[in-house]
Amino acid sequence: MAEQLPPTQRQSIGQLLRRIINGFNGVFDRQVQLVKQEIKENVLTGLNAGKTLAIGAGIAAVGALILLNVVVMALVLGLNWISDRWLGGPWLGWVVIVLALAAIFYIAFRIVMRGIREIKISPLDRTRTTLKEDVRWARQLLTRNGR
Repeated sequence: MAEQLPPTQRQSIGQLLRRIINGFNGVFDRQVQLVKQEIKENVLTGLNAGKTLAIGAGIAAVGALILLNVVVMALVLGLNWISDRWLGGPWLGWVVIVLALAAIFYIAFRIVMRGIREIKISPLDRTRTTLKEDVRWARQLLTRNGR
């Protein structure tokens, strides 16, 4: 309810206090809405980064399962047979599998790190800035009224 008040010089102390309190209430309401908006933006950013992390982890899991189920037995047995015949022991298959797993997990690591870099949560920078401005405004308002 907006009431018409006389200029500040002709207002009573009660009217001035009511005007200051109403100003602070408006500022507080705007700050609460700004906090809600910033939190919502941060949550959405986190969800998008989480989606990238999940895709990277899914690709890593699928790659690892396919590699382990299809290639491991054939490769290990074949290379071990070759190394046993010509290199003096069945070990070559295991070396190749370890290197292949290292490559797959390196790729997965890169994707996960990309997702982590996408996570950017700012600690309510806009709210902090506007609160500082509101404090300056309140101080100016109080000094103009002789306090």
